[in-house]
Amino acid sequence: MGNKSFFRKESLMDKRAVSPVIGEILMVAIVVIIAAVIAVFIFGIIQTTKKAPNVQLEATAYTTNLTLKHTSGDPINLDECVVRANGDTLTITGSLTVGYSISSTGGYPIDIDEGEAVTVEVVHLPSECYILDTVVTAR
Repeated sequence: MGNKSFFRKESLMDKRAVSPVIGEILMVAIVVIIAAVIAVFIFGIIQTTKKAPNVQLEATAYTTNLTLKHTSGDPINLDECVVRANGDTLTITGSLTVGYSISSTGGYPIDIDEGEAVTVEVVHLPSECYILDTVVTAR
């Protein structure tokens, strides 16, 4: 009988020893997961980028300025955009809705001749997407 009692105590002690080890492993796993979540937020792995507007623009280049016409889609705030003609930034500010046009102010930073091909780019800065990338002929 002494042997039964001895085995029984050893058996209970084995079960008790397993419980703290499992608890420690779970606590370490939880700490690692929490640290990973915090790291994601701190280092900005999850980025919130603004969606580009769904818009259709037409560009018309003149020898003195550039005109953008909004033909369909979402309204667009050109203050959030960079407008370029042949790689040079133009000043066009304001908002555009369907059916309206807006022209650059201050002319081109370079000379544009009639009949010259002008590459027009409109980049939406918050989303870093091209809204317009086309080549037009200056009038």
